[in-house]
Amino acid sequence: MVSDDHQPVSAPVFNDPDRFVAVVDADGVVLSANDAAADAATTPAAALQGRRLWGLPWANPAATRHEVQRAVRAAANDEYASFDAAFETQRTPAASGRDAEPSVQWAFRVQPVPNDDRLVVQGDVRREREQLAEELRASEELHRVTLNNMTDTVLVTDDDGTFTYVCPNAHYIFGYTAEEIRAFGTIDELLGCDPVGGDSLSRNGVVTNVECTATDANGDQHTLLVNVREVSIQGGTRLYSCRDVTTRKQREDALAQLQETSRDLLYAGTATEAATRVVDDGTAALPAGGIAVYRFDRHENRLYPVAAADNLAAAVEDAGELRLDDRSPVGTAFVADRVVDSGAEGEWDAGVAAGLAEWTALPIGDHGVVLAATDRGRSDDALGAVGIEIARLLAATLEAALDRLDREAELRERDQRLQAQNRRLSEINQVNEIIREVDGALVDADSRADIETAVCERLTAGDRFAFAWVGDATAHNDHVTPRAWAGDASSYLDEAALSPTASGVSEPAVRTAADRSVTLVPNVADRRRDADWPAAALAHGFNSVLSVPLVSDDVLFGTVTVYDTAPNAFSETVRAVFAELGQTVGAAISSAQRKAALDGDTTVVVTYAVRDQSWLLGRLAADFDCQLTVESEVAGSTGDTRVVVSVDGADPDAVVAGATALVDVISGDVVQATGDSGVVSLSLRTGLRSRALAAQGVTRRQLTATPESGTLVAAAPDAATARAADSLLADAFASVDVTARRRQQSSADDAQGPSLTERQVEVAQVAYHSGFFDPSHAVSGAVVAETLGISNTAFYDHVNRIESKVFDAVFDDPGCSWVE
Repeated sequence: MVSDDHQPVSAPVFNDPDRFVAVVDADGVVLSANDAAADAATTPAAALQGRRLWGLPWANPAATRHEVQRAVRAAANDEYASFDAAFETQRTPAASGRDAEPSVQWAFRVQPVPNDDRLVVQGDVRREREQLAEELRASEELHRVTLNNMTDTVLVTDDDGTFTYVCPNAHYIFGYTAEEIRAFGTIDELLGCDPVGGDSLSRNGVVTNVECTATDANGDQHTLLVNVREVSIQGGTRLYSCRDVTTRKQREDALAQLQETSRDLLYAGTATEAATRVVDDGTAALPAGGIAVYRFDRHENRLYPVAAADNLAAAVEDAGELRLDDRSPVGTAFVADRVVDSGAEGEWDAGVAAGLAEWTALPIGDHGVVLAATDRGRSDDALGAVGIEIARLLAATLEAALDRLDREAELRERDQRLQAQNRRLSEINQVNEIIREVDGALVDADSRADIETAVCERLTAGDRFAFAWVGDATAHNDHVTPRAWAGDASSYLDEAALSPTASGVSEPAVRTAADRSVTLVPNVADRRRDADWPAAALAHGFNSVLSVPLVSDDVLFGTVTVYDTAPNAFSETVRAVFAELGQTVGAAISSAQRKAALDGDTTVVVTYAVRDQSWLLGRLAADFDCQLTVESEVAGSTGDTRVVVSVDGADPDAVVAGATALVDVISGDVVQATGDSGVVSLSLRTGLRSRALAAQGVTRRQLTATPESGTLVAAAPDAATARAADSLLADAFASVDVTARRRQQSSADDAQGPSLTERQVEVAQVAYHSGFFDPSHAVSGAVVAETLGISNTAFYDHVNRIESKVFDAVFDDPGCSWVE
């Protein structure tokens, strides 16, 4: 014991063996301590002196240090203070006769000494009963708070299931108070079943994770996970712990349904099918409400419903298609690409929202919107967190399915484009092969008949087409005469009517000859009741027909018609190529006819009577009551045509004046005038068809116009060319009649003269008809040059070249005798 004569406490108190007594100064330094303090601290009393009170070997030094310092400071300020603490290792005072347990707590009081700076610290050991009672009170408070605030419900029953204890928080799950639950009597009545079932509880002492379905006070069902344990508590033998797993169960069911939905969507072939599947599965998975799906129409810029649950159908149908505006939650969700629910700011009383209690609109990319909602007719309007979560998952799943459908559709379209492109390339290759072979045949052909035969044979070679034939159309009627054919169905030409029909649905070759345009019959069966020729075509296995005109320089030489056994056999590419083929063949026929005209020893001379009030020469002859005869017609260098015309019965000056007043005449000059006759030169915007006739191998021998009519005499190498001339003139004049047609032998007079250019021919003809080469007329070169619109030097240069070529032609031909 350490003490002094001036202890601030009495000796009995200081010497109490069961009480910790120490005197400390205001800074907490121990001045003296009794034996009980030394034993409690397991430190000699002399060693305690001089140490700070909070430096003693406390069991929890950090926490105790602060408590001791707080108490010392309070006592130094003349306040009473206390704290509880335990020493690190303890022995009970010697008087107790037993070792102290480490858990023994001391209750310390620190009090100031009146009129003294010292402080007295006293501590008493807490009694075990008091400590246990306090711990029990604390434990009871902890369990009461826990039971009142946890969501699990704890129930205790006897072996018969009668309740002996109901925790106060039972209303969290069941919606009943503890007294109302006791009124059920037994656990079976509350849960609807006995979770124990069998002897598993008696064997194992515990039954875990038994799933039950119970109905709460509002009539809503809850999925419970129940654990049962054998106990012995105040007459209770079974403790039931009930956990509400309704939300988890809903999520599990929803995930299972979503898994099935995702699997089914893999096989959905259309957007409507996918939307319907999502609506059906989503409505089944949602605890309340249903699903509706809106699709976006890019052409109308509207959202239209494609599928809706039965409980949402009325609201969706009443709203109809939705515009992309901010009045509809569906439109707003799509435009803003964000989720919009009934709690969002805005006026949503119009449209589809008017018939719904709670809703959430979820955009699905560029495809549309998924609407999850409850109708106003339900008492449980809330979708809940689980319902909204399910709707989000369904929306994401549907968006993925629609993306897949779009990708597949894009791939199909690309495949179709590639297939169509391959078909076109195959067609082009096939058609190009035909064109090459036809072009080669045209080069080798020597006559029109050879050309027509070669074309038909090439078109039907290798099963390209079933039948092909070339027809010749006359100018006087619309009948088409076959000239060449190839294929195994030539009898078709005998059976089909090759003239216009009363129904107007003529054979394609007849229509082509009449219209001078391509005629296509994609499916002959569609015309089977319109005319007789389709029946004949179908009898020979023809299902599609294409006919093209053979045209060159606006002259129709005939038609070529091909037949195929398949419907729709002629694509747009084939039709375009065949149209060009018709022009190529027409040009080849024209060239062959010109060559025949030069090489042939006979000609067909045709005389035509022309009656046309709009004909230039006919109008002038009628206006001046004279006869006009075309002496020459030469194309000018600027695109005009110079015509030299002899006048008989009218003043040439008056004829020129009248002619230049017409739109078709550019200019006119009098070349020679003798009273009421003479020669005039007219520059015309368009020619008199002589060049078109020459392109077909037809030579114009005479063209005369009188007040009553005109006479045209033309020479063709053969009858076919003559018919082509008939067609050409029929198109050029309002009325053309053939008055004579005869065949005559070509004579030396028809031989080709010197090779003059068109300009040299024009100069020679104007000079000749002006009298420049007639010594009796004394017409100077200046006059002729003025008529031609050229200089004197240029005129005489032309004359010199013309005379040189004429003399070469005369004296270089040894078979000609020029001596009279």
